[in-house]
Amino acid sequence: MTLYLGVHSLASHDGSVAMFDDAQHRVTALEEERVTRDKHSVGRAPMHALAAIASEHHVDFASPELQFARPWFQGTPMRVSDERTGAERTEIVATDTPDDIHEMLARLNEPAPVQPTVLVRHHLAHALVAAWQSPYDSGVALVCDGYGDGESGSSWTFARGQVPVRLDSIPVDDSLGEMYAAVTRYLGLGTHAEGRTMALAAYADGADTFDCVAIGPEGWRVNLAPEPGTIFSPTRRAWLRHLEFRFGPPVPRSYWSATLGADASTLADDATFQRAVAVAGLAQRTLEAAVGEWLAAVSSRHPETPLVLGGGVFLNCAMNGALRRRFPGLRMFFCPLAGDAGTSIGAAIGAMASLAGRWPDRHPHLDLGLSFPDAHIEPLLRQSGVDFIDAGDELPQRVADLLRRGALVGVFHGRSEFGPRALGQRSLLALADGTATAARVNAAKQRALWRPLAPVVREADVAQFLAAPRAHSAEDLRYMIVAMSVADQFAAAHPAVTHVDGTARALAVGPSGSGGQVFLDAVLSGLAGGGAPAVLINTSLNDAAEPMVLTPKDALRYALASPLDALAIGGFLVTKRGR
Repeated sequence: MTLYLGVHSLASHDGSVAMFDDAQHRVTALEEERVTRDKHSVGRAPMHALAAIASEHHVDFASPELQFARPWFQGTPMRVSDERTGAERTEIVATDTPDDIHEMLARLNEPAPVQPTVLVRHHLAHALVAAWQSPYDSGVALVCDGYGDGESGSSWTFARGQVPVRLDSIPVDDSLGEMYAAVTRYLGLGTHAEGRTMALAAYADGADTFDCVAIGPEGWRVNLAPEPGTIFSPTRRAWLRHLEFRFGPPVPRSYWSATLGADASTLADDATFQRAVAVAGLAQRTLEAAVGEWLAAVSSRHPETPLVLGGGVFLNCAMNGALRRRFPGLRMFFCPLAGDAGTSIGAAIGAMASLAGRWPDRHPHLDLGLSFPDAHIEPLLRQSGVDFIDAGDELPQRVADLLRRGALVGVFHGRSEFGPRALGQRSLLALADGTATAARVNAAKQRALWRPLAPVVREADVAQFLAAPRAHSAEDLRYMIVAMSVADQFAAAHPAVTHVDGTARALAVGPSGSGGQVFLDAVLSGLAGGGAPAVLINTSLNDAAEPMVLTPKDALRYALASPLDALAIGGFLVTKRGR
């Protein structure tokens, strides 16, 4: 096969498409939400993402060299036509049964696939993308999520190029992902908003965990009876009932809208806020303790073996930081594509591994999306009537000068990021000098003031801001996937990017990074050359209601509607009149 197309579409959220071009060693991946502007694209098959990738790369859907793959969810009706393994639990199969891929192609007026679709178990897809993205050639992959495949955790041995082998499975009844999702819903923080729960938890005191979770040397057990008969999973419903019984009625979502402009100190005496902090703290400590015991048990059974960690639970960067501190000598890789969107990549890798006996080349950077050349951007700017200049090689220094004067600047550079983090391709930048700037950024993004913002620094300066720089890998710093303890001096000088617990989810950039990261490195060097600290706030270029921008049109629309002062887009600098 020449082209492998992975499609994540049967789950209820975060549809995505990934393409491996085996002939050109090219990787492209795109979330449906980026194209439709509908955050998480709940209930949508990724038809628009598929069409966008096909258009950019001139995909011929009638080619026999095109192989589709998708994650396989337990219980999905299908006629299996070709089993690829002899294991008791089949992990990879192929099928001719029409499914949503056929439906998407029909809606795009394209022919049905020539080859049977390869189906890869959901957790195996998580394990594959984590192992592929990691720097290790072999090891153990741990997957922890909600309930996507009739299980909530699993472990696998892997060797690069081969299909991983399952070691064990953790049932949905013991799901830590469902526990955390239930707490997030109980707190009124919204759907797919577990990051807000994590941010709240940092304000909590204490060391106790949920008493209904028994944590021991081999991991954990949840002592709650599942409750069927609801749109949520039975495990999540059991958690919601338990939380209401123990802590009272759920926090209404309107509470957070009403307190959007209040910081944590203002809410210190607010009973609802303090209750939310206490419950979030219990959830976070339970998560960290349970996963920590799991890692300890696995590493004792597989000494000297690297661990790669995937599935949505490992997007919890505070937990990842706690695991780094607990296991300083353990080789661990936290997958930046741990969410369900990443399983489109995992499915495509699984298809290649099962059919061709190899994996695609590792791609260490996440600028996997669509690109827009300056020849595409300039006509849009002219038609929009905005003030702009072609800054050329002077663009990083001009951005640095604007930032030094206190401007908020958007960055649109190269191919879009795949995954939930802004890594320099679609970023919003500001000085990290004080809380007033942080408040401006949060207002521009319509975020609560008690949520932390992340810093971007130069790789050369890492030792100056981390409390224990040797404890962290290059991948920790490349993907914003670990909350790291910062040095006291850094915290005092840069409160805008230091959370209340003394940690920061930092991005370190340098001349060998992705195109956007090379650009940010040049901007930071421009700041340093002018005598300013080479530290900036770095957050995603979008407001709270939308996903990260994808196209130049998206970026320009956001820039004009938001408090941004300028937008660096391609080789151009757009400035607002009077700023």
